[in-house]
Amino acid sequence: MKKKHRTLTRLMLIMTGLVVVSLLVTSFFVREYIKKREDEIIRQKIYATAKVVAGDKSIKDDIKYHRQTLGIQKFANRVKDETGTDFVVIMDDTFTRYSHPKDEFIGGKFSNLEDASSTFTTGDHYSRQSGHLGEGLRFFTAIKDEDGENIGVVCVGYTKETVNNQIWHSQVKIIFALIIGIAIALTLAIVYNRQLKRILLNYEPEEIAYNYIEKNLISDHVSEGIIGIDINRKIIVKNSSANQILDKAGYSKVKKGEKIPDEMYEIFFKSIIEDNIKSRDELVILNHIEVLVNRNAIYQNNKLYGAVVTLRDQSEMKKLITELSGTEKYNDSLREQSHHFMNKLHVLHGLIEMKSYDEVEKFITYLKDDYHEKIGHISENIKVPAIAGFLLAKVREAKQKNISLLIDADSTILNKEHLDELFNELLIILGVLIDNSMESIGNKEGGKIVVYLYLNTEENILLCKVYDNGSGISKDILENVFERGYSTKGENRGYGLNAVETIVKKYNGLIDVESEVGKTTFTIELPIEEE
Repeated sequence: MKKKHRTLTRLMLIMTGLVVVSLLVTSFFVREYIKKREDEIIRQKIYATAKVVAGDKSIKDDIKYHRQTLGIQKFANRVKDETGTDFVVIMDDTFTRYSHPKDEFIGGKFSNLEDASSTFTTGDHYSRQSGHLGEGLRFFTAIKDEDGENIGVVCVGYTKETVNNQIWHSQVKIIFALIIGIAIALTLAIVYNRQLKRILLNYEPEEIAYNYIEKNLISDHVSEGIIGIDINRKIIVKNSSANQILDKAGYSKVKKGEKIPDEMYEIFFKSIIEDNIKSRDELVILNHIEVLVNRNAIYQNNKLYGAVVTLRDQSEMKKLITELSGTEKYNDSLREQSHHFMNKLHVLHGLIEMKSYDEVEKFITYLKDDYHEKIGHISENIKVPAIAGFLLAKVREAKQKNISLLIDADSTILNKEHLDELFNELLIILGVLIDNSMESIGNKEGGKIVVYLYLNTEENILLCKVYDNGSGISKDILENVFERGYSTKGENRGYGLNAVETIVKKYNGLIDVESEVGKTTFTIELPIEEE
């Protein structure tokens, strides 16, 4: 058993991982942005708060006249609570504190005099330093009197812990959104994975690939041609055997996915798709190639999806069957003649024992004439075993029907290897014409059939003539005798002469029929292509 791969599961995990990585990267950049944004908001808040405090008239008066009143501390605490800052420190020009979050530090000097004094020298500024409340971010601005003189300093800020808490609260939303995003990604991946499995009939991609390869391997190694189309006439299946048959018949190549040509659609698919007429082992002639065709419709969910046909080339099989049949008939004839010969030897032996020498001479003369009339010139002049055996068998068959089947003494056919296909198709022609002649003669007294065969190797032509003294063919029927399915003898008839005409056309030959009451002659000329 093949190991079952879990590609879809791996694909789901990869997709989820990509989404998570994307969310994490996005969250990192968003976090950095929020961090910078929060820092900017904090800076703006402490800046605005410090300016408001420094601009308060009562604060200016108290600082100018160095009045350390309880009102300054209350004012600073109120501003701190309302703005959410951690400390508001108000100092005079000696950097003595007038307010502080911790009362015990009021009246003392500011912890970092250098940082505070730089307000008078360099102006307003931000600073990250440690104080009594710990490390933090603070903003310094000068308190000025009516003349613009520096009389004090205001320091407003946040501790590091507060800043981090504010940033963390902002980032909690990102983390929450990240968790939701990951959960949604997992859910969608699972749903998509299940839906994809349903679409793929619960197969893994590797299994589909293996099945596809196996299907193509099996399809291409099937001797029958397979062609399938959908309802839009596009080819969905076409194996190598179908390509070989169509190439042999002279049809242009059509690739999978392309629309099938109208001519091929008319031949193979029109009856099954438009008329819903199925067929089994129907003989179809494709440019002189005999093909057995099976047609079937394709349904999906009780709806017509398309059709499929199978093709089987009959020429090779017929060639083999004909060769075997001809050889077998030839052997049967030899066995029968051997049996007759032994009987005649017994007759001769008896006549000799009775010393009837005159009768022996007459019997030998009879045997000689009979041999040359029925067998001798066939085996001597027809050098193709299959044809010779076939003719001997037909002579025997005709004799059983009281019909005389003669092979013209001038008939000559030499065996040539490159003409095997022509000889096999000549057997088809002879079979049809001789059978039709015997049927035309029926029970008529004195029925006679004459067959003439001649292979002219100088002019590269094969002549075949079959004469009979049967009932003949009327003129109104004569012009239709080669039409497929046309017959005056009942249903499922009228295919033989059509097959003969197809073979003649294949070799660009000629066929002629002369008939009147009591006499019919078929004459066929088949050009031979040089090897």
